Amino acid sequence: MTYKIKYYAIACWLAIIGISCSDEDSPADEAPAAVIELPTEGQLYQRGSTIMLTAEFEAKPGLKECTAYLKEAQSLKGWDDPWTPEHTIALNGADHDRIENQWVFEPYIPFDIKSGDYIFTLLVVDTELNYTSYEIPVTIE
Repeated sequence: MTYKIKYYAIACWLAIIGISCSDEDSPADEAPAAVIELPTEGQLYQRGSTIMLTAEFEAKPGLKECTAYLKEAQSLKGWDDPWTPEHTIALNGADHDRIENQWVFEPYIPFDIKSGDYIFTLLVVDTELNYTSYEIPVTIE
């Protein structure tokens, strides 16, 4: 009887290890990747100018969308509210996509916002809902 219990315990343990190892190599678990050319780190924007996005995206199961956010970082100046827009761009569903010189948020940065340091955040999502987030500090004056 003890021999059978040991045999079943070893068989279950080997089955669990086999299942967990086979899931590790699944491409659906890989997060999407992006190479962001614009905006660049520390880039200075004037009110009334346009924030452009140039980036290359890659994901094994396919790309779904990318969402750009702008959030306040520190030391904002002025009486107006901070500018915290959001813009979602649909991607082509393939393993690779490129966006070149596309404006994000609005065609122009509003004049009635606080100036100072902001964080440009790009959230890239694939068709399996895996995601990667990138943060780039920028300045608006």
